[in-house]
Amino acid sequence: MNRYDRPIRVVAISAAFWAWCGLVSFPMIVENVDLANLAHAFISTSTTVVICQAVGLALFVATVAICCFDRFGTIIARLNLVQIAILLIISLSFLLQLHDGELAALTGMMYTALILAMALTLSALWTLAPADLERCLNVGSVILCLFGIRFLLPHLSHEEPGEAEAEPSRD
Repeated sequence: MNRYDRPIRVVAISAAFWAWCGLVSFPMIVENVDLANLAHAFISTSTTVVICQAVGLALFVATVAICCFDRFGTIIARLNLVQIAILLIISLSFLLQLHDGELAALTGMMYTALILAMALTLSALWTLAPADLERCLNVGSVILCLFGIRFLLPHLSHEEPGEAEAEPSRD
């Protein structure tokens, strides 16, 4: 099988997954993040980053919905009991969101729905042929590794304060 024999469905799902990986990670490069406060930086991301991440997720979910609509029942039927239990726990967590104010509860429900949507659409990746799944995940991991390298490069090139004066001169 050469690259022209692959169904358009496989190419579309793979390309949407790669775009999602890119849109999830690379817009964060424009953020000026202090590595000491890294956990706080990902919570308070800018509107542009959130929009890029939402567009990437929407693209992936829409592509999977279009390409796998006729097989969605078989995708869910292929889940094992542990995966079904995880989806059930995520679904039950909607009830846990009702303890706070209206806006906080709505935000929590939205994030819970996004987690559920991501879990179900990522399950469609496992229905790809082994070679297609390998290619899809390999390229996705390269995209995410490139982000990590690109994100850390500016932080690695700076000298620590006082590092230049650490060695005394022998004059």
